[in-house]
Amino acid sequence: MKAERRIFVSCDDYETRVAIFENSKLAEYFFERKTQERNQGNIYKGRVTTIVPGIEAAFVDIGLPRNAFLYVNDLYPARKDFGGLFDDPEIMGEDEESEEPALPPATISDLLKEGQEILVQLYKEPIGAKGCRVTTNISLAGRYTVLLPNSAHIGVSRKIEAEEERERLRHYAEQAGPAGMGLIVRTAARGLSETELRTDIESLVNRWNEIDQRNEHSHAPMLIYSSPGLLARLVRDYLDDDFIEMVVEGEEVFDEILRYVQEFALSTCRISPCMTTKNRCSSRRASRPKLAPFDPGGFGSPAADIS
Repeated sequence: MKAERRIFVSCDDYETRVAIFENSKLAEYFFERKTQERNQGNIYKGRVTTIVPGIEAAFVDIGLPRNAFLYVNDLYPARKDFGGLFDDPEIMGEDEESEEPALPPATISDLLKEGQEILVQLYKEPIGAKGCRVTTNISLAGRYTVLLPNSAHIGVSRKIEAEEERERLRHYAEQAGPAGMGLIVRTAARGLSETELRTDIESLVNRWNEIDQRNEHSHAPMLIYSSPGLLARLVRDYLDDDFIEMVVEGEEVFDEILRYVQEFALSTCRISPCMTTKNRCSSRRASRPKLAPFDPGGFGSPAADIS
């Protein structure tokens, strides 16, 4: 059954809260505290401080209060750094989430040396006395694709079930994807044209080139790339074919969401910039998604197309 997704966003001086309902049931809940720094998804140039052969792991200084933990299963080296030591396994399943890579045919001591500088991505925030978890299997998510700079795998989201559509998107990804890099085609790409897919891929490749350049000219420890915040990820990942309605509390938050809608070129959304005295905004879909002012008596003003 097709899900009908409604999104509720509330923001105050302390935190931003997002509740996502699918078919009238709470499916996901996110919050982001303004006093709590979020680092998940960030990319750092780090320096290996300690190798621990007994647990096949290393500690990496990435500039945070505690050193990051890098397990050997999270170490997927780039060919240019490690030559032919590895085979080239497919590290990603055909989904939007990464799977655990297979255990490398080498020990942590074979792959890393103390003092070595490496590029890593933080994927798990620190908990208690434990530091964060990082990986060298870097991924950059766009609206329609995920770029895998250190892999050559091409995959399609499992949520796209029609085999003909899967093959069509896989073919487009193979044609448009950069040489030596992998791609995952996301669920939102269903029905997308080759031109639209190529535009998304090119945007990610440009982002990666900027990261690579900054990495080349930086010394560890250094933050190389900051991942998008909660509202940007919300627009990028959840305003899809299942999206029906969004209710936003706060004019500033509403305006920020509108900017992200324009940034991600969501031509399927229609937006009205009008605000009510209730300082709440809403979006709902008629024939296609739109963002319009919330009014207890109904939605009065017409929506304007975003192009």
